[in-house]
Amino acid sequence: MMLRWLILTLPCFAADLSGTWTLVVGQSDFGRAAPPQNQQVIVRQSGDLLNVHSILTDQRGETKSSYAIDASGHQIENVIRGNRVNSTAEWKSGVLHVKSETSVQNITIRTVDEWQLSDGGKSLVIHRTAATSQGELKQRFVYEKSPAK
Repeated sequence: MMLRWLILTLPCFAADLSGTWTLVVGQSDFGRAAPPQNQQVIVRQSGDLLNVHSILTDQRGETKSSYAIDASGHQIENVIRGNRVNSTAEWKSGVLHVKSETSVQNITIRTVDEWQLSDGGKSLVIHRTAATSQGELKQRFVYEKSPAK
């Protein structure tokens, strides 16, 4: 009984996802979506608040976006590429679970992202499930951490 109480009262482990992360296209799985040429994600984390800046290069050119993730479980609204995105996030066993919903061209898109460090903190893996009325898409993005400057 004491062990059960101890497990239930332990604080949730929150990994520090801060850093500059570069997409490893060859190790990632984009599902039916076309892979980008490259992507860099810069994460600044302070407690439960993560500020994310992304630079994506694909066949349409370079796209920059910035957004926040609040891992305390409170809903947060961002505008990404002109679309309102409502998200809630929480830590579960060292994995950041982010649930989001947006509408693009009158199609509702619901995503669940799971952010997790691997390889001793040298890699960030994001598993994504995106669901629309047209079906579900599963993706896996693998990023390598850039050395600190």
